[in-house]
Amino acid sequence: MPAPTLTPANVTLVLDEFYLLTDAELRVAAIEMASDFYNWMNTNFTLTIEQQEYISGAPLNIQSFWGFIHAACLLKRGTINFALPPLNPIPRRAKETRENMFCDVVYSNATLELTGSFQIDVSFTLV
Repeated sequence: MPAPTLTPANVTLVLDEFYLLTDAELRVAAIEMASDFYNWMNTNFTLTIEQQEYISGAPLNIQSFWGFIHAACLLKRGTINFALPPLNPIPRRAKETRENMFCDVVYSNATLELTGSFQIDVSFTLV
């Protein structure tokens, strides 16, 4: 069965499937995401050529940033709200990816648990 396309509904669907994993299994997935964000996205979603070029064309430090923050959200079983980019007909304008993060987490060495919430809102704008 092919991976779902990268849409807001499918991001939620894929996350829901990952959140059925054990903590150990989810940690492996998060490490894979943090290690190679493009490959993780391309494995878990059927990306358009434009999406592939956009993600793989970003500098490696940006891809790593995306991987790390999304992996942290994945580990916390947080919410990732994904908006579709606006249509960008020729002549193309520059596209900005905006990552708004809302995080309120607490680690307690008494319980050895991380509690709280983690949410990322991904949006795009043309400039």
